[in-house]
Amino acid sequence: MTKEFRPSTSNIVGTDLSKYKIVAQKQFACDFMSTIRVHKMPIAFNTGKEEILVSPAYAVFEVVDEKIILPEYLMMWFSRTEFDRYADFRSDAAIRGGFGWNELCETSISIPCITDQYKIVFEYQAITERIALKQKINDNLAATIQTIFLSCKQSDTFKTYLPLNELVKTVNFRNKDNVYGIDDLMGVSLTKEFIKSPANTISLDVSNYKIVKPFQFACNLMHVGRDKKVAVGMLTDADNVIISPAFTVFEIINNNVILPEVLVSWFSQSFFDNEVSYLASEGIRDGIKWDTFAQIPIFIPEFEIQTKIQNIYKNIQQNKLEISTLNNFADTFITTLSSR
Repeated sequence: MTKEFRPSTSNIVGTDLSKYKIVAQKQFACDFMSTIRVHKMPIAFNTGKEEILVSPAYAVFEVVDEKIILPEYLMMWFSRTEFDRYADFRSDAAIRGGFGWNELCETSISIPCITDQYKIVFEYQAITERIALKQKINDNLAATIQTIFLSCKQSDTFKTYLPLNELVKTVNFRNKDNVYGIDDLMGVSLTKEFIKSPANTISLDVSNYKIVKPFQFACNLMHVGRDKKVAVGMLTDADNVIISPAFTVFEIINNNVILPEVLVSWFSQSFFDNEVSYLASEGIRDGIKWDTFAQIPIFIPEFEIQTKIQNIYKNIQQNKLEISTLNNFADTFITTLSSR
């Protein structure tokens, strides 16, 4: 759905891979079966030099003549939300979706002269390369925080742990006066971040929803066993938001004991998710109760180390803000392709 190749999660033990398709450099792969279900057209473009193996159910294709249209420009066209809406509109009611190869080939594409295409692609790649650079920096910064935690955990000293309930307290401010509307409705993802809620907000009564303030945390403890992760994150925005009543909202009791950036960084570590998953009940909901969750021990580094983690975390958030701005700019850029 993100128009990218990703590692397969399928079990390929005993699978005959000779039937699978190869995607060479500058070739495309397309999944025609998902359009009607996800309301997007899953198409990816191989920009690397190495060949990629994909499902035999995918269509693999390439540009016939790069003097007419650059494959990079074509991928930009496929990335437009307008193209996804067109593919969704053209799909029929079949279970597998009704947008196929013939429908794709019938798609009208605005094609500037090849010189203008090179210019457009160059400008767009400058944006996406900046995004990739910032993401790589953030990956390295996150790895640095993980290294700090691991080195402290393995050290013979500074092994101070406290149960979560000695560090935080739950808060339960309700949106009973409807101060905040559906535009302020947020959720928390498994990547430990606040995100715009994917819930259907039509005629939604948010008067019973919980208010979350900056540097407060929210967690959804209902599905941790199934996902092997827990959706918990800290609100870093300057404004209050609201969140579903199913979430538990809590805040740090004393910042002199642990900084909020340190606590949310601890929540982001895989060993924390492993511990939560171990404690989760086995059942349809695969959840964990707050009383159990609040007993999980949290590592308390020396304050000098906490300040170091805090600064790294702030750098990560600043980079995320720039990435978000660049992504919005990239979306606007490709939206204007039809008018060029």
